[in-house]
Amino acid sequence: MKHIVRHGWRYTSLQYLSGFTLPELITTMAIVSIVTTTAIPGMQGIVQNNRLATQVNTLVTNLHLARSEAVKRHQRITLCQSPDGVSCGTSNHWNEGWIMFTDPNHDHVLDPDETLIRVQQQMGGNTTIKLRRGGRNSNHYMFYEPTGFTNTNGRFTFCDKTEYAKKRGIIYYRTGRPRLSYKGTSRKPLECT
Repeated sequence: MKHIVRHGWRYTSLQYLSGFTLPELITTMAIVSIVTTTAIPGMQGIVQNNRLATQVNTLVTNLHLARSEAVKRHQRITLCQSPDGVSCGTSNHWNEGWIMFTDPNHDHVLDPDETLIRVQQQMGGNTTIKLRRGGRNSNHYMFYEPTGFTNTNGRFTFCDKTEYAKKRGIIYYRTGRPRLSYKGTSRKPLECT
């Protein structure tokens, strides 16, 4: 569409457009759809890796706290899997949450006279967290002695059900210090079972 515009004493013909032409719009939409379909799976991987890293860091922080509380209070401190945040569960699904408490009678059960130190609610996302303690079947709890040591080696394994994120493990030794690992025993890959 042409318009005549007056600039001072002379008249000029200007042609201007409003909006996009159909080919420009189709090309732009095609580029946007290609970028979106290639970027979204990559973003899901980044989001899931960050979520998994946060969950690992949360558990490592709780392990350090339990160890320091055991030394400070001169009492056994137990961490146990707990879906309700009130009592210990019997499953090995640590992603459902856990509790930390003083356990002077060594029964791995939160009794009314024992002190609840921390409650961790259920972890969100598609992560499963499992504990394996030195070949024992009691994988729903672990504890620290007043020395800061544990009675056995153990490993928490973090697995993403969607396989976007890399598997991670937290290994702790009898000395009680946790460390992050991407490998299982004998340097083999971590297994999610």
